[in-house]
Amino acid sequence: PYAFIGSIPVSYLAVLFYLWILSQLARSLENASLAISTLSYANGFMAGVTVIYAYFLFFKLRTLCMGCIRIYIANSCMIICWILSKVS
Repeated sequence: PYAFIGSIPVSYLAVLFYLWILSQLARSLENASLAISTLSYANGFMAGVTVIYAYFLFFKLRTLCMGCIRIYIANSCMIICWILSKVS
């Protein structure tokens, strides 16, 4: 039940999300302030989704999915970079 949102697989939505992130990064070359503010909201959303799915993985399903953990680590690295960019 955790692999779908409605009838759409979460993996499809993740691919669309990361493609959108890449498009925003490309867009930031033209208009940095607009794209960066959009990416800030995206990072907040991504942080929430990462925490929710990590909770489902570890505490509800009680399993270790190495592919999922790699994605959580990548998301965490992007979130840390976002936080560090806000601090400096």
